[in-house]
Amino acid sequence: MNSSNGAVAKSSGLLTFGVSLAFGLLSALVGFAAGLAPALSIVMAVGVVGAIAGLLAFEYSIFGLLILRSGIDAFSRQQIPAVFAVGLDAIAIGYFVILLLQKKDIRINQFGLFFAGFCLVQSLWVVLVGLGGLGGVGSVSDSIREWVRLFSWCMLYWLIMQFRDRIEPQKLVQLLFWSLCIPLVVAVVQMIIPTSLPVDISPLVSSGGPPGESEGLRIRGTIGHPNAFATFIFFFIGLTYWKLTNSPKKLLWAGLLVTLAGFYVTAKALFSLGMLAVFLIFIGARSISPLRAVGLSVFFLLVLLVFGSSEFGQGRLESITNTPLLNPDIDLWRAIVLSKSDYNSFNWRLSQWTDLIGTWRHSPWLGYGLGLDRALVANDLPPHNDYIRWLVNGGIVGFTTMMAFWGAQYAHLISIMRRKTLVPEQKNLCYVMIAMLTSVLFGMITENIWDHTMLFFYWYVLMAVVSWDWNPPSQSSSTNVSL
Repeated sequence: MNSSNGAVAKSSGLLTFGVSLAFGLLSALVGFAAGLAPALSIVMAVGVVGAIAGLLAFEYSIFGLLILRSGIDAFSRQQIPAVFAVGLDAIAIGYFVILLLQKKDIRINQFGLFFAGFCLVQSLWVVLVGLGGLGGVGSVSDSIREWVRLFSWCMLYWLIMQFRDRIEPQKLVQLLFWSLCIPLVVAVVQMIIPTSLPVDISPLVSSGGPPGESEGLRIRGTIGHPNAFATFIFFFIGLTYWKLTNSPKKLLWAGLLVTLAGFYVTAKALFSLGMLAVFLIFIGARSISPLRAVGLSVFFLLVLLVFGSSEFGQGRLESITNTPLLNPDIDLWRAIVLSKSDYNSFNWRLSQWTDLIGTWRHSPWLGYGLGLDRALVANDLPPHNDYIRWLVNGGIVGFTTMMAFWGAQYAHLISIMRRKTLVPEQKNLCYVMIAMLTSVLFGMITENIWDHTMLFFYWYVLMAVVSWDWNPPSQSSSTNVSL
């Protein structure tokens, strides 16, 4: 028995070292290719090798990278998140190759196979852009970058599925909370000394909004944009609520929930209030009681009060009254005209959407290519509506595949809830995730949530973990696919 364990440990050690070395070398190569300074590329590669190889087990190497990822999102100018995504894909592919060479099963379920198929379908638009078959708008490098981002989520999902029965799912979910540390510490620093920070983590720098709009001080931690910071915090608000309702340490989790709500409003993202409202309504509808209704209402009103306590927040709330939503005297075309001078965020969005839909009509079936929506408008800004983004990028065909992708996630969560051996906390997590997913899809109406890599990075980790059998392994209902 000891000899067998020694062989397994040796094999695991060699695997960890080999994969980490490959990741480090690939990081350096991609860094050079992306134009990074040679010294920075080498330091980054050495740091990654040392961090991964120094850990005791391969799975904990991956978990360490999960925690690290939230701390590097703001450094997109240096291409570090892109290097990370390519490196993660290299780890996953290398790991699966080793499993195949060792004639071991690759654990995956139906959603994982669907996810891989979805990425394969999306690659068709990359090929079409490269061949010049979609109008020649934008660069094929933008399409490749977007596809690599999607593929890294898929590979992450497949990787996490391999750790089933090797770590308790509850422990892995709890481990995700460590990824809050770096962003929240930096967020606190941004509140204290906002004018003394480097541009990459300065709360005074923002991009992607309507021209002329005053952003003011918006906290974002180490996340690339305040809006993405809001959805990152939203993810953990949902996860914390689940822990609060399923843990005996309710005071601890209630304190974290209030803390996260405080950070949530510092991003000053109006759409985030709508997402939170949808989430709370969905949660409250599951089990209606006076106490629950009062608690959820008070929580939302406190968030709304804090949001509206700043001049920027008040301006965002008041701006809604000057839109077709609440002002019957303003129609679509007047709102578009007004957007040129009043810098109303919603009216500007109407103008942006109108321009994009007009462009889409020239290529309705296949669109213009993956990740090329910004190239279709003169201001080079994203659509601020993910449904219009998918329509112009992929046409009717691409839009349909995206809707099928979201539908598959709902179906996946519902199928898990219907398992006969499901433990209560797993079933509750599924319901919370359905509420979160619904809120995200609602937020996509007026925001570029599809660009919020951090949200989906951790979302697909959770999607994998919740699909595990949280009962003893002998009762496992997951499917092992030998590839």
